[in-house]
Amino acid sequence: MPQKIVWLNGSPKSDTESFSYKMIQYFTKALKGHYDTFVEGNAFKLCQKNTLLEAHFREVLMADSLVIVSPLYADNMPSSVLDYLRSFECFIKSHPELITHPIKVYGFINCGFLGGQQNHIALEILEHFANRMHFIWGGGLGIGSGPMLAATLESVPRESKMQQPIFAGLDSFIDALQSGTLIDTSHRQLLVTQNYLPSLFIISMNIAWTGMVGQNFHKLYNKPYKKS
Repeated sequence: MPQKIVWLNGSPKSDTESFSYKMIQYFTKALKGHYDTFVEGNAFKLCQKNTLLEAHFREVLMADSLVIVSPLYADNMPSSVLDYLRSFECFIKSHPELITHPIKVYGFINCGFLGGQQNHIALEILEHFANRMHFIWGGGLGIGSGPMLAATLESVPRESKMQQPIFAGLDSFIDALQSGTLIDTSHRQLLVTQNYLPSLFIISMNIAWTGMVGQNFHKLYNKPYKKS
């Protein structure tokens, strides 16, 4: 039977800046030959227009799997993803006849923190959503140091000591998507971290953000709300 997978990009950034978009392309390439149809949607863009959103929901309800790929924002996903989940629930309640087969939901969350365990709450939210909708929660992968991985995904070999934990998690996640099975852990979560010293990670991130500040570094010491 034809297999169909729907990706939801939860990032509010443009495709050229979005690590979530980059990972959707990575997963799509790995799943060629296992699915016949790939559909992509962006939560931020979809939630701007109800007609687009409704058409997207109909696509999901005809698919085998929905995979939500999102950055982590303060232990949760961006507000547009939460709006998407709420709107989807309302749509299903209004159109219960459109659910004709079991749909699996998977999640991929990346955060800027080093530790992948930071993503566990966001994945639990997706699990609660899947259960509430009577979908099948296939599980999720949460990775740490997303910005670093974005820069090293293609430039640093997967066999390197730093990348090994990440690619082991990616391979397990892809295996579950390929076979349509559940992630084989107690909570159906894979939480992985790059093999990188925390002290070096802090130094690297400090160099990165101070570089972004550039010539406006002095403004970091402004105290606009301090009474004179």
